[in-house]
Amino acid sequence: MPLDPALFRPEAISEETAAFNKQLLEMMAAVPATFELTPAEARAQSESRFSQMYPRDEEARNITIAGPRGELELRVYEPAGQPDGVYLHFHGSGFVVFRPHHFDFLNRAMVEATNVVVVSVYYGLGPEDPYPAAFDDGEYAGLWIAKNAAAEFGTSTLVIGGESAGGELAAATLLRLRDKHDFTGFAAANLIYGGYGAGWTPSILAAKGNRVLGLESIEWFMKHAFNGRPYAELASELPLAQDLRGLPPALFTIGTLDALLDDNLYMYGRWIAAGNEAEFAAYPGGLHGFDLYPTTLAADARKRMYGFIRERIRGPVGVR
Repeated sequence: MPLDPALFRPEAISEETAAFNKQLLEMMAAVPATFELTPAEARAQSESRFSQMYPRDEEARNITIAGPRGELELRVYEPAGQPDGVYLHFHGSGFVVFRPHHFDFLNRAMVEATNVVVVSVYYGLGPEDPYPAAFDDGEYAGLWIAKNAAAEFGTSTLVIGGESAGGELAAATLLRLRDKHDFTGFAAANLIYGGYGAGWTPSILAAKGNRVLGLESIEWFMKHAFNGRPYAELASELPLAQDLRGLPPALFTIGTLDALLDDNLYMYGRWIAAGNEAEFAAYPGGLHGFDLYPTTLAADARKRMYGFIRERIRGPVGVR
């Protein structure tokens, strides 16, 4: 499906979205920017912000499995009845901040809208556990799900996805499972404003000074998450540079004002060129993380994600 250029024009941004963006950027300007903080300070600030916005999900439970560095923790959200599938989730983080419980509200909404079990991974964060720790954890979690979903949750239908760094981890996990374990059993990939290894793209350079996610924050995340390794050394190891053949149908979700817009345009193009199915959902005026907020734009994005997942695990409407 060709991209609609009208979605990327300024006049496509609704009044509601423009007003919300102004309010969000003003709020972000009133607190220290991520790149002005230490990782510990950034985590504390994020914890305070999310605990005020969203309550913990008291029904979620944590389990542990064997991981590459000892025990690996997973957070599990289950529907009331028999699930239609398992969604392996990697939360957003920049590979430095946030944990699965910060995304409780989104994961519970995913459960209710699609009747899946969500399993979210407590993957390693830098600088304490820098790259490739998170990628190793994703591989272990993905392999465990592939082997144990039927016994643990009563279904072997699998989907995978994540936000931001989690989108990159979802793609990397698919590649590792294919290349190292000959497993290609995921029915769909829900890839939400991920960074896939495109480098300093025009959309990142244009986001200099953006307090939601800008050039300065991306440089800060890279420094702490990848142990200071030069980007030129990393590029060949990240998902965008890999052979993408044999991957599941994917939905790429991105706001048109997101610094990672170009990463998603490039990854979508390469996904299609490799012979896979993909859809590209561009949301006019969406900043990084736009689906976290109570706006019409966010509701529209989540509705499309839910429909994409439902169709891939249950077939078209009316077909079971």
